[in-house]
Amino acid sequence: MNTDIVQRLRYKLQKRARKVNSAGYQTFHFALQRWWGFLHSNELLLGILEQLADLVPTAKEDAERIINGERLHGESEEEESSLAYWIIKLCIEPEDVKDREIYIAHSYSQSGNHNEALEIFKDMFVDPLYEYIDEQIDDQRAVLGLLRRYKHTCEWFQRNDLLDIYQKEVERGAQEGKKGRGEKQLALHLYEYLYNQGLSFSIEPTSVSGEADLIDSQNTDDPLIADIKLFDPSSSKNKSYIIKGFQQVYQYTLDFNEPFGYLVIFKTCEDGLAISAANQEQSTSFVTVNGKTIFIVIIDLYPHDKSASKRGKLKIHTISEDELVTQITEDQEALR
Repeated sequence: MNTDIVQRLRYKLQKRARKVNSAGYQTFHFALQRWWGFLHSNELLLGILEQLADLVPTAKEDAERIINGERLHGESEEEESSLAYWIIKLCIEPEDVKDREIYIAHSYSQSGNHNEALEIFKDMFVDPLYEYIDEQIDDQRAVLGLLRRYKHTCEWFQRNDLLDIYQKEVERGAQEGKKGRGEKQLALHLYEYLYNQGLSFSIEPTSVSGEADLIDSQNTDDPLIADIKLFDPSSSKNKSYIIKGFQQVYQYTLDFNEPFGYLVIFKTCEDGLAISAANQEQSTSFVTVNGKTIFIVIIDLYPHDKSASKRGKLKIHTISEDELVTQITEDQEALR
């Protein structure tokens, strides 16, 4: 990522974490609340938090057990960080609950002093969450935040420009002997955005099963797996095409031994597209299959004449989680 951006973000993160750690019991909840708000106000940090929330499946349940009085500890850094995320979330987000963190602190501390007990809470939950986020800012997991920001940029400010690029390629494809490159051109626009954010990547390297659209080489031991697809059911870019794209991303995560993949969909038609998945964070659907988590980002490029509230009922094409994973499951069964 861009060094200046990272340095500024780390400074802000450190500054706010320091305020939390220096707060006494009378102001600690409010300091924790402000820090939590800051973490959710930044797209990069939010992307890290969303993946952390899903990193350890039992973390939320363990956090609830801690709230109910059990004294649990993470057995690894990942478990410790994920547990810290859920504890702080459950201390902050219920509006009718305050000072829950003090009760948790006393369950681990032998001291009857609130401030002394809170030092245990800070060591067990504030510091691990801060350290995890700080370590991940340079990592590919922050890309979910970048992709969400890219989606907003496209839909709010660049919709017409991108649609022009796509339509010119459609016209080009209608010419004899020529092939439209709309998907390719939109992909290059995404690559340019990521490059300007400081990501270092190579375009379309070959894997054993085909070509991935983007492999992030910022950290060669932890590349980014992303694929770009168009959605327009009036053409061949229909539901089946999107499902095939999901399966391609899944295969790439296997080829490169990566836990996360990203499917970016440019919707160029008036019809709606919805992903019916069991998991969703901040409007970003994701599906986990065989330990691989695929995030699905839909970018709407269609030039709607009316606002969403005045468009009336539109046709919605819904892709279920079962549709996305069925072929993967069937292929695995066939290999057994």
